[in-house]
Amino acid sequence: MIYINPNSHKIRKAKFRHREGLVELLYKRIDKINNNFVSDWFTYYVNDYLEELICGQVKDAFKISSRLNAEIANNILLKENAVKIFNYDWFIDKVEKRYCGYDLAKNLEINTCTYCNRNYTNTIITKRGEKITRPQFDHFFDKKRHPFLALSFYNLIPSCSICNSNIKHGIPFHLSTHAHPYLDKSIEEFKFTYDYSKDPYHKNGLRIGTVVEKDWFVYNLLNDLKIEEVYSSHTDLLFDLLKLKQAYSAKYLSILESEVLTGIKVSNSELYRLAFGVFYDEKDFDKRPFSKFKKDILKELNII
Repeated sequence: MIYINPNSHKIRKAKFRHREGLVELLYKRIDKINNNFVSDWFTYYVNDYLEELICGQVKDAFKISSRLNAEIANNILLKENAVKIFNYDWFIDKVEKRYCGYDLAKNLEINTCTYCNRNYTNTIITKRGEKITRPQFDHFFDKKRHPFLALSFYNLIPSCSICNSNIKHGIPFHLSTHAHPYLDKSIEEFKFTYDYSKDPYHKNGLRIGTVVEKDWFVYNLLNDLKIEEVYSSHTDLLFDLLKLKQAYSAKYLSILESEVLTGIKVSNSELYRLAFGVFYDEKDFDKRPFSKFKKDILKELNII
């Protein structure tokens, strides 16, 4: 639901640290394989592509992974070792001395769920280094079906537990069917909207929906993540915006600036954030929950 710009400074820096933190560790894990056949197979078929699997572009890493999956399809021993080497549980252990999921989450600095933008996903580490909480990482390509991508940078989508564990859990995503948060800027092109409903399921007599004009991949992503359903549980936010429209028409921001913030210099984006508690610019949507939803509805109401 939120586009993550892979060319932004923080994402490029996070990817660099991901490569630094993982690649050498994985080489060492491969070197410790004590079966000659398995060790040789990884040496000849995996080592040369290890960096691409960890930090390569989404499509390139997927092609390599698909080829390797075909190689191990009929060999249980190779499958077991692939899962062992690229072990996600090992990566997300709360450890202090090596790179782990907390480091990735901290470096990404994405503070709301990439999929729903409803829940905070802050990474919290105490001054003493105690790891408290971080976002979950959804595997866009299911790690069970794609074990070689279990630790791939672009396959680890920071998300909340509801989207990752409760909703998407087990649903296979693919580039030919679903928009990818790092690839598809078209994710930004869908819009939230609303209408009135007599269905008792919808609170306040309101229903929140989405509009996707062209992109079927975006539609599939929103549909499988149940975005309309989960957002329709937040009609109280919509109700407040409708009351705001009723009370102030389209002049709310100008009234706030001229009568409440008199003498205080604020930019348009700062004024917007003070008024609605969210960010205006799309590149900042990940900083506050409901940023995209509120902007879309406020535009529909002609308040902004």
